[in-house]
Amino acid sequence: MKKSLIVLSFSILSALSFSNETKMLDKVESVSLEINENYGKTLNDMGSYYFTQGDYPLAEKFYKESLKSESDPTAYFNLGLLYRKMKMREESAENFKKVYELTKKVEILEHLGHIYAVMGESDESKYQISREYFKKAHMLNFIEGTYNYAAMNEKLGDLKTAKKVFKTLVENDKNGDVYFHLGKIDFKEKNYVLALDNYMKAAKLGNKYSYNEIAVLYDFDNNYEEAEKYYKKSIEIAKSKKALRNYEKMLQEQGKLEEYKEYGKQFKEDYFDPKY
Repeated sequence: MKKSLIVLSFSILSALSFSNETKMLDKVESVSLEINENYGKTLNDMGSYYFTQGDYPLAEKFYKESLKSESDPTAYFNLGLLYRKMKMREESAENFKKVYELTKKVEILEHLGHIYAVMGESDESKYQISREYFKKAHMLNFIEGTYNYAAMNEKLGDLKTAKKVFKTLVENDKNGDVYFHLGKIDFKEKNYVLALDNYMKAAKLGNKYSYNEIAVLYDFDNNYEEAEKYYKKSIEIAKSKKALRNYEKMLQEQGKLEEYKEYGKQFKEDYFDPKY
């Protein structure tokens, strides 16, 4: 067996000298079948090497070649990641489905939920499929699945289910994300006192995105001193351009536009978080 492994290593290293992809695969395929139990794994490893090098077409060829010797969930998983990276999301989903069929690992349901959530940005019907995968993960007591199931229900407008599911997670809320979502739901339902309470809890747990929402509620209540404090927190900590605009609007309504200009001039366009 040791001699066979040496032959395998030599063959693959020799294959690397070929610039032509087809010749490379032909070279690897010429390895003796007496080491067949290592053949698929080696091809899969070669696929992963080319994946990390950014050569996606060659990575795909090695992954697919490895599946000819055995139905390996690792190769299907790697193909799923590869196609996701290449934004071939339907192909990615199909490979993750095969992984789940072979392994029944709940984490794969999460991958599928996220893939269909991204596809939902251009085809809203995919959001429903995403929710079903997150729901399956939730039903299997997978905490990330529970969070995403709640978030997808919120996105789809089922606020009652979203709130109910989020509330099961508050004891495990380490960074304020759950309270932040509960605050958003309360705000949509016009429960402003509850919304402020949940945003405050989120802020205490370090959720920086809650600062602007707290400021908006104080602004709405004409509590401008507190609103200013939290707008500035959002601008200076969360780097929120939205908060800067809200702060400008508040000061403008108070006839303090010059005060805003003095404050705002210190922030250049590239300062802000593009996501917020």
